[in-house]
Amino acid sequence: MPNREQLLQLQMNFRSMLRGMRAQWDRHLELHNLNVNMTQFAVLNLLFRNGAMKVTDVAKELRLTPGAVTGITDKLTLLQYVTRNRDALDRRINYLELTEAGHEKVKAVEIQREIVFSRFFEGIPDEELLHFIHICQQVNLNLDEISQVGE
Repeated sequence: MPNREQLLQLQMNFRSMLRGMRAQWDRHLELHNLNVNMTQFAVLNLLFRNGAMKVTDVAKELRLTPGAVTGITDKLTLLQYVTRNRDALDRRINYLELTEAGHEKVKAVEIQREIVFSRFFEGIPDEELLHFIHICQQVNLNLDEISQVGE
């Protein structure tokens, strides 16, 4: 288990890294006129991979609140990347679905994501990247476990 100083260093470096990555990502997409931020893209990409989903399922998958997902999808709906469709049997349930423009946006952003993320990890040996991936996977498992205990 990491000691207090290690946890502090990890927290500071991780926060700085994520802020820097988000800023570079947003700047890069703006330069390429792709007009979606990282969180909006996460929603689009999830729908691209899974097809139509309920707001609550998107929220759970992305570790966001349903209200946050609603706000994000309001913007994506205005951009005509996402549609909201009511369930035929239960009108209280809304499904989010990508439009054709949404599919095209995901494909365009994916190309840029590969470029940007390869720059983030430039110069890091494959072995260290694999180790970092393993650490991220373990942290995600820990987060899942913590959230299940809280439910």
